Amino acid sequence: MTPLKRPLLVLALLAAVLVPGVLFAEAGNAGVPVEPLWFSKDPFFVGDDVVIYAPLYNSSPYRFRGNVSLYDNGKIIGVEDFLLSPDGGSAIAAFPWKATGGEHAFSLAVIDGTFFTDNKNFIDLPISGKTATEIRRFVENKPAAPSNGESSVENGAEPIKYLSMDIPKAIISDAVPILGGIERFRIDQAERAIRGVDAIQSTIVSGYTATSTPSTATSTEAVGPWGTFGEGLADGDFLRTPWEYVKLFFVLIYEFFTTNVYAFYILLCFVAYKVVRGIFALFF
Repeated sequence: MTPLKRPLLVLALLAAVLVPGVLFAEAGNAGVPVEPLWFSKDPFFVGDDVVIYAPLYNSSPYRFRGNVSLYDNGKIIGVEDFLLSPDGGSAIAAFPWKATGGEHAFSLAVIDGTFFTDNKNFIDLPISGKTATEIRRFVENKPAAPSNGESSVENGAEPIKYLSMDIPKAIISDAVPILGGIERFRIDQAERAIRGVDAIQSTIVSGYTATSTPSTATSTEAVGPWGTFGEGLADGDFLRTPWEYVKLFFVLIYEFFTTNVYAFYILLCFVAYKVVRGIFALFF
């Protein structure tokens, strides 16, 4: 191996390890909220108990009170009273909700908001923000959990069941015990990739709905992640948030290799071959 190829190999391996972490860190469900509402768990499924949070603020020199209503597809699903102090007072309204299946369009509205002084004198001031941008979510049924029979695998190597459909279990668990740990890693990464794709696609679609009609936003959400990526390029939305589309592309590639058993192990063998070859070229 030439002196130029050795550092390139090291850089390639570092990129394979570090780049997915950077992409998923950006796509996680924590940090500064990019939407006016956020959820106690995301993603969530039919039957889950979810708390929907919404921030409220008061930058006026007067006290501000009233109630705020949360709507789902135009129907009120929760009302919370609030009282905010003057000069930067804030609060977070919490709305418990049991998730139901299908398309949901959440919106927020301040009802009967009034300003008043410490002496209880009411002040006639306009409210700068009575409503918030509509947030869309599609709720699906929970993934089916594996039965007890499927999860009882020899030597405690539970992830081996995903390969046992194509390769006899005895060959995997007895001849190659370490394969159970590798397969567990693959499954964990596949679940992580799926969550990452959902989070990035939700970010793109929520931004797209701000400048699109509701019917256009719904069709964008229904075409799937690759469809969202393709339509974003075709419609020029890529220019608005290019980094989100770059992340979506690479996480989709990562999802393909971690959810496809054959592609994952072919790539793993190729990387192992390159590493072994690089080590031999370095020392011999």
